Amino acid sequence: MVYNLDASHADAATAYAAVEDFGDTDPHLYRTSDYGKTWQAIDHGLPAGVRSRVVREDDRDPNLLYAGTEMGAYVSFDRGDAWQPLQLNLPHTVVSDMKVHGNDLVISTYGRAFWILDDVTPLRQAAQAEAAPEAYLYRPETAMRVRWSENQDTPLPPEVPAGQNPPEGAILDYYLKAPAQGPVTLAIYDSAGHLVRQYSNTPPPPDTSPANVPEYWFGPPHVLPTTAGMHRFNWDLRYPNPKALTYSYYGGLLDYTEYTLTWHAIVGHTPRVQPVGALIIPGRFTLKLTVDGQTYTRHLTVKNDPRSAATPAALAAQLALEKRVTAGLASSYDAYQQIARLRSTLAADQAKVGKDPALTAAAAQLDQELAPLVSGTGNAGFGAANRDLGRRLQDLDFGDYRPTPSDVGAVEASCKQIRDAAVRLQQIEQQALPGLERELSAAHLAALPAAAGPSGAACGE
Repeated sequence: MVYNLDASHADAATAYAAVEDFGDTDPHLYRTSDYGKTWQAIDHGLPAGVRSRVVREDDRDPNLLYAGTEMGAYVSFDRGDAWQPLQLNLPHTVVSDMKVHGNDLVISTYGRAFWILDDVTPLRQAAQAEAAPEAYLYRPETAMRVRWSENQDTPLPPEVPAGQNPPEGAILDYYLKAPAQGPVTLAIYDSAGHLVRQYSNTPPPPDTSPANVPEYWFGPPHVLPTTAGMHRFNWDLRYPNPKALTYSYYGGLLDYTEYTLTWHAIVGHTPRVQPVGALIIPGRFTLKLTVDGQTYTRHLTVKNDPRSAATPAALAAQLALEKRVTAGLASSYDAYQQIARLRSTLAADQAKVGKDPALTAAAAQLDQELAPLVSGTGNAGFGAANRDLGRRLQDLDFGDYRPTPSDVGAVEASCKQIRDAAVRLQQIEQQALPGLERELSAAHLAALPAAAGPSGAACGE
């Protein structure tokens, strides 16, 4: 029985066949290079006693073949002269058919299930990676800019069987001939040469904030592996997370608590904190992988979701406003933290001076004047501005569109809040701090930490 014939994409005279011989149970794959006049057996490396069901040629690399048997999947890098397993997490089952669909290998099984190997770039560039002296950064395929689903669903419990989506954003692969001896970094630059995102092999500090959802929701931190072999890393096509004082999954760090519904909850992939960074706009990006001081460069093309009706100008305007929001979040966050350190020092100094009424009263007065600047309630101060900008960043991320006048107006109102709070902080430091610091010095206490607020460019103006 001839299960399938696959004509070569590169050579009209070449074709492949998967055949079953009813006289035995061995695999039988054949190749012709003369329009079918003669056929050569190409089954070296396939296990005996397991029938073959399908053979396919990769539509990019004619030397790359895929085969399916009654016990799994196999790959050949030399037009079928030698085969090796391509099993990964595929159960040992009958592979009834295979198809290369774009960058993916799709497999059907006798159990009527599909298994998809996402992005076969490492297979197509295996020879180049093997020939690399130390490391190899694979040429990435075009990435698609797609926004998350807006459905605010609770993820399925981990024990419920469910399919997996492909990796999010751009799939980036690299190969290390030997374990890296020094730092490994991956930097991503836009077409103007500006740094968009950078990753490294250094894990981030552990997050000790109490989660208000199950831990199994969260994805692992983005850390580049340094061991020998091929490694896959996916960039979510976003800028770094903003400096928000409160996030969706945690109680606020301010004097209020805020929880919002998540709209990207997938077991093992959910971002630990939201809001997340803004999406990049489509274009050409430069990737720079640095291993042990040696840098490897590739270029990545990102296209927009074909379902999106937004124009490039609209997306650029949206990103520009999101960058203003991110800058405002950073300036209000930094000012909040500076004031928090100042208030903490004031409280410690009050405990040290004991019953000195003048010093205690002065410290209490200063703390009372600082408190509104970091409050998370109302419509004034760094805390409230950071809260509102965080909400606005989430709103802007719900779709592709040109920001509305109300969007722009709301951002400008928060930025004005930050500027006004900065002016008030400067007044407090000029009027109240000098006298208090003289009294602290007289009491042999350390000077108070500086709490200079943001400049006039509160939102990156």
